[in-house]
Amino acid sequence: MAKALSAENPGARVIEYFGYDDAIELTNGECTAILTPAIGGKIMSYQLHGKEALEIIPGEEGYHYDLENPQERIFSGAGRFDFGLERRIAPRDEIWLGGWESEITGPRQATLTSVKHKATGIQVVRTFTLAAKGSHLSCKQTLINIGNKTKQHNHWSRTFGKGGGIVLIPLSDWSRYQNHYAMYEPEGRINIMPENEGIYIKDDCLVVSQAPQHPKLGMDSMEGWFSYLIPNDLLFVKKYPVFPEKNYAERIPMTISIWYVENFRDTLTTAELEPIGPLETIAPGERVSFTEDWYLVEHGFPLDKTTLDVKGIVEASKEVMGAH
Repeated sequence: MAKALSAENPGARVIEYFGYDDAIELTNGECTAILTPAIGGKIMSYQLHGKEALEIIPGEEGYHYDLENPQERIFSGAGRFDFGLERRIAPRDEIWLGGWESEITGPRQATLTSVKHKATGIQVVRTFTLAAKGSHLSCKQTLINIGNKTKQHNHWSRTFGKGGGIVLIPLSDWSRYQNHYAMYEPEGRINIMPENEGIYIKDDCLVVSQAPQHPKLGMDSMEGWFSYLIPNDLLFVKKYPVFPEKNYAERIPMTISIWYVENFRDTLTTAELEPIGPLETIAPGERVSFTEDWYLVEHGFPLDKTTLDVKGIVEASKEVMGAH
């Protein structure tokens, strides 16, 4: 349960949401983010004027992870965060699905803290801050080395965007991938020259307009932001730091991963919107942080995806980020 009294911190309060009585609402009247510390310390809802940006999976309401029965687990949707390296890190369901401590720490701000996880030697702290006006939501994840050995990990976002949208990624002048993206394929293969209908370059941006042949993609753009246009006329923008001098050490060097899949759970479609951080060395007792800045702005979804106004999305994205 959140420790601070919400009356002392306007725009932040404990509410009941999605089957949890300890959810935390951050709101400024225009934009609302709802956090669920009881299930993986994540963002369960991110809305602008009542329009939802996240894919919330029906049937997962009120789920609580049971350490004594770990096989009973859910997929877990909405505003997820994680840390890697992928497939080179110990299982961490207690962090991914388990309950977190929570505290309202300021106006429209809350901090969530995971268990001290023995298998990884890591404790995670996430601080979420919503701006007084507009839709800017700061999402800071901090990894703390609680063990006695030096650790190497990276930030790994795993946010489920509402399904059926269009991903737009601004391209850097140089990419190690011929088509500015790579595709993960079965049996551990990675295709660095994929060609897929619905994935194309237009106006110096990579556009992913539909589910590809295989859902997981990796990109190495160093522009530090990308957008996701949702069919409910909402543009979801993520901004984050990039570090050309550092080692991006997943199976392929990438600053972004997109997992776009249709009918992954019954009829649900989603695009997983994943900024990837560089590999960080964390000595015992030390901590490292990575911050994603989220934004929402209303923007019309095209009746025909082939008529997508890429320049208009770039302009709207930069404007909401204050990049002009």
